[in-house]
This record gives sequence, C-alpha cells and structure tokens, in this order.
Amino acid sequence: MHEIHGAAVGQEELRARFDDFHMYDTNGDHVLDYSEFCAMVRDREGELTEAELLARFEAVDADGQGTVDLLEYIRFMPLRLHV
Repeated sequence: MHEIHGAAVGQEELRARFDDFHMYDTNGDHVLDYSEFCAMVRDREGELTEAELLARFEAVDADGQGTVDLLEYIRFMPLRLHV
C-alpha cells in the first residue's frame, strides 16, 4: 500500500493511474502538456471554458514547469477536478 493525500492506495490503483497517464501522454515525452491535460479533463468533465481548463492545469502543475509529470498526476487524481 502507498499513501496519497492520507489515503491508502493499492498497487492496482497506482497501476491504473500510471496506465491512464500514459494514455493521455500522446507524444510519449512522459509529461502531459497543456493540450494533453485538457484532453484528459474534457474526457472526464466535458467542455469547459479556457479559464476553467487553465485553472485546473495550474492547480496540478505543482512545480510550475508548464507540464504535468506522473507524480503530479498521481497526486492530483484523488482530488476532484473542480477547482
């Protein structure tokens, strides 16, 4: 078991998040750029405004590098997508 945001997360759940991340990493660079991240959010929430998408992206991009890496994605997944 692993702990994310104080919740125990099993190996199976981590694997599912890993696989999900790589499904959206369409260019294979091991990070989600803004367009890849927006595709993931739209798949889960439908159409959002550009401001809503940007707010979500900035909330997940913890290090401010302009991409979402696997660790940021795994940490983000237990949270609701709504900011």
